[in-house]
Amino acid sequence: GRLVRRGFGIRDGLILPPRIAPYHLVIIPIVHSPEKSDEIHRFAGQIKEKLSALFYGEERVQVFCDKRDLRGGEKSWGWIKKGVPLRLEVGLREIESGRFPLMRRDKPHKESLSLTIEELEHKVPSLLEEIQENLYQKALAFRKANTHRIDSHEEFIRFFADEAEGGGFALCHWNGDAAIEAKVKEELNVTIRCIPLDETMTGGPGRCLFTGEPSPRRVLFAKAY
Repeated sequence: GRLVRRGFGIRDGLILPPRIAPYHLVIIPIVHSPEKSDEIHRFAGQIKEKLSALFYGEERVQVFCDKRDLRGGEKSWGWIKKGVPLRLEVGLREIESGRFPLMRRDKPHKESLSLTIEELEHKVPSLLEEIQENLYQKALAFRKANTHRIDSHEEFIRFFADEAEGGGFALCHWNGDAAIEAKVKEELNVTIRCIPLDETMTGGPGRCLFTGEPSPRRVLFAKAY
């Protein structure tokens, strides 16, 4: 839809907030030599056991070890598109150095932290909370930037008529009449998306911009795509 075109959509897949992600962290074994496969997978399993004992909020950190016989880059890209918050690569070089690259889904794909196992055990829960807060603040800023108070019928029509520049969320007074909402949908393909609970958004009573009748609060209108 328009909100995707205006910059919030992610072209390479999901970015899941940790609180709703099925897995918080995925371990990606990197196997270049088949004879080293068992050693790498065994070590990856040991890391999984350690990290699965950690807590994020009131639940244990959900860790998945991707043992599929695929190239590391292919597995990593698959998990990027699925939106997993954290990705950890484990290969022979990492085992020998004792440092493992950890990538965050809310950061550029190639940006990584190089951490020891002890550092991972210490940092993973706080990193998940940091990702959660970062995504929340981005979403809040996006909502604020795309929500506009509209106080006249003419302005409302202009707001939704311009396919190139218009759109977003229109915070308007409405008298509560379902027939008015149906008429707006028929004429502009615009519907009420929700009645916000936040009183700083809805404000106090006003006048319905479609009828001039009393309105108890503002509601959010938008187009569905």
